[in-house]
Amino acid sequence: MKVNNFQNNFYPLYCQLWIRASGEDFLSSYARALAVDQKSWPNFSAGLPGQNEPSGSFPPRTSPLLEVHFDQYRDLRCTNPEKLQPFLSFCDEVIKKSDPLISQRVARMLRSLANSVSPNFSLECRELVVKQLASIGRLDENYFWFQSPLDPQDSRPVRVATITKAIDRLTSDSEALDLVDSLALIITGQSTNEDWKEISPELQRKLINALRQQLEMAVEDRSKSAKLIELPENFRQYAAPVFLTVGPYHQNKGNFRSNHVVLILNLLAKPAVNLPNETRESLRPQLAALHECIAKLNLSNPTLSNGVSSWKHTLEQATNIDEFIWHTWYTQTGDLLGKSYSDLANRPNKLAAEENERLNRFVQPGDTLAIYIPKVLPLSGEPPVIQAGIRQPVTGFPVPVSREGTIQLPQIELLTVKDLELHQVLAAIEESYIKHNVLVPNRGPLGITVQYLLRAGDHAELRNIAGSQAVTIPTK
Repeated sequence: MKVNNFQNNFYPLYCQLWIRASGEDFLSSYARALAVDQKSWPNFSAGLPGQNEPSGSFPPRTSPLLEVHFDQYRDLRCTNPEKLQPFLSFCDEVIKKSDPLISQRVARMLRSLANSVSPNFSLECRELVVKQLASIGRLDENYFWFQSPLDPQDSRPVRVATITKAIDRLTSDSEALDLVDSLALIITGQSTNEDWKEISPELQRKLINALRQQLEMAVEDRSKSAKLIELPENFRQYAAPVFLTVGPYHQNKGNFRSNHVVLILNLLAKPAVNLPNETRESLRPQLAALHECIAKLNLSNPTLSNGVSSWKHTLEQATNIDEFIWHTWYTQTGDLLGKSYSDLANRPNKLAAEENERLNRFVQPGDTLAIYIPKVLPLSGEPPVIQAGIRQPVTGFPVPVSREGTIQLPQIELLTVKDLELHQVLAAIEESYIKHNVLVPNRGPLGITVQYLLRAGDHAELRNIAGSQAVTIPTK
């Protein structure tokens, strides 16, 4: 039966008529037709057009027999596994021996058969097809199982086989996760309660151990684990983080970047994945360790919002990608540990506010202090009254704080004043002058005053309002 000259537009109708005419014998007759048609298939690896086609596409000049989608035909009949065997045997030989692109197309044809929507396609036949696919090692080499997310229309055997392949990939000996591992994480995270029930307990345990290892590696080397991975376009909707309490982070078209630790935490956060309670509990020490590891960092990158900004937009706005990814881990792990999402997500804002408060309260390098020490600064007369710009005038000589956080005053050594409050600076000045016998304590205060004239980064014209004229402090 020659079908090479049929136009692709008419082939679905032709196939439909063929199915109805052949009944239970359709697949065995299809295998015979494939065997005849195989002689005209191009050898793309030999340099014919299409050899450079990217993974996931297929060369244009191929037989319509290889373009069939069996999941479109409700009349397809297959209840006798013996009638199916010739078709499976032919496909097995083609996949093992043919050009990779041809093999890929045949494998996709088999997968479409396993997803048949026909009520006359028995579970026994369906499982036989999936078993045949899963046994072909070459399909693992070209990542056949991870070229697209799970489809809600996929049959249960196909879903379970794909998830099993994904877990097998994640539990391999490789320490550093790559793009394919990330796709495997996404596919595993798409599993449902019913899917998970068919995953063996041994494989579940292997998955948990693999996830535990990756979380521990993230604690050991934050920077290495924070690397972003570019996902294929058909996986982009899974790039953003997921939270137990607020669901998935808003995703924008055009962003395909994610991080494998984010995807691991997504997997743990998705309620659809029927992980046993002891599974999340067994990973609790690693989640807590990663959470505490990030909590020690003073991160001030853009915060995760409640979906107001997209994951793409927030990534673009982040001034330090590593810090932003770490903050995402912090928020996700805290969410999994039962902490408030709002408090977790807004932590950088809180830290920034605390840092501003600290900078306002404590002396910092670059500040300029106004210091008055009776009979020392100045030696005699009234101290200067200085105004910086339009600020309130202050009394004392301008004393800059060095990069090292020190100040130089007459007749004593350098004083370290960084991260001290003004009253602590005053106490340090008094103690040093008394120690050097420059000032003698009496029953009353020594009269020393310390005020801010300028804060680090401020610029203003300094003017003497009254008292001594001073631009710099007197020398020793």
